[in-house]
Amino acid sequence: MTQGPAGPWSALLHPFSWVYGSLSARQIRRKQQRSVRVDVPVISVGNLAAGGTGKSPFVRLLVGWLIDAGHRPAIAMRGYGAANPHEADEVLEHRSAMPDVPVLAGPDRAFEIQKAQREGIRFDCVVLDDGFQHTELARDLDVVLVDGMRPPARTTTLPAGWLREPASGLRRADVWVVSGPMGQEDQMATAQLAGQPALAEVSAIWQGVHTPQGDEVSVQGKRCVVMAGIARPERVRDALVQAGGIVAAMPPLADHDPISPVMLDQFRALCSEADALVVTAKDAARLGDRLQPWPVPVWIPRVELTVSDGEVALRERVLSVLQ
Repeated sequence: MTQGPAGPWSALLHPFSWVYGSLSARQIRRKQQRSVRVDVPVISVGNLAAGGTGKSPFVRLLVGWLIDAGHRPAIAMRGYGAANPHEADEVLEHRSAMPDVPVLAGPDRAFEIQKAQREGIRFDCVVLDDGFQHTELARDLDVVLVDGMRPPARTTTLPAGWLREPASGLRRADVWVVSGPMGQEDQMATAQLAGQPALAEVSAIWQGVHTPQGDEVSVQGKRCVVMAGIARPERVRDALVQAGGIVAAMPPLADHDPISPVMLDQFRALCSEADALVVTAKDAARLGDRLQPWPVPVWIPRVELTVSDGEVALRERVLSVLQ
């Protein structure tokens, strides 16, 4: 059994996980019974586990396929980590990466979609970012990313494990996709839970480090302070080291961390003995002008999500929703 967020204390939290799992499953069913259907096709991208499985880059991958096929997709999402959902880090990151795609943010996704239609925003389909548990919005295709390093059969629900709902919830998925390396036994166990094999496999590929203007830079031998307010910050650290960089400091940050002025001053002080600040695209989107000026160069890692297996089948399944 994989340890949960509480680490070695996870075993003591199993009674709470049983309660949480039961309540979450009941809430999901209740919301599904009164789900709202909008008048455009909805493709949901989500996961079972808390934390990063690459949902946002996967959403942009599907949006790109839809655009290439002649459609006008919009992205809808909750907008976590900000008082104003439209200022949330992942919303800003989507808008920066795909400026021509409407990004609709708010706790009631159906309301936001219908509001955008009334306002004359043009789109013929919606890709829902992190929508698997948001069952109050009906969807035409449910795609679930499963973290290869945290397969559902090896963990339990929060707080003892990583799952947002019992692993049996994977049966609701129309399609599931492996995100990152997963062993054969874990794939077979996950396929049994889902009632079907994985349709595809995706991998996050490190594409180097770039300036905010997009110029690639070398981290070889460079002392870097790392700012990573994401679910799996160790991935940034490990990739940076593998590329030859030196992690001079990496203060711990929570996912969607607002990074207070005091914390920002701490990063600024740490940079006095470093060659650069390496900041994730999500954090850079959230901080915006607060990173200007900065005492050392600011560099942003670029990660590309690629479909390592099953691309044709996955693309055809996504596009079939609009046929």
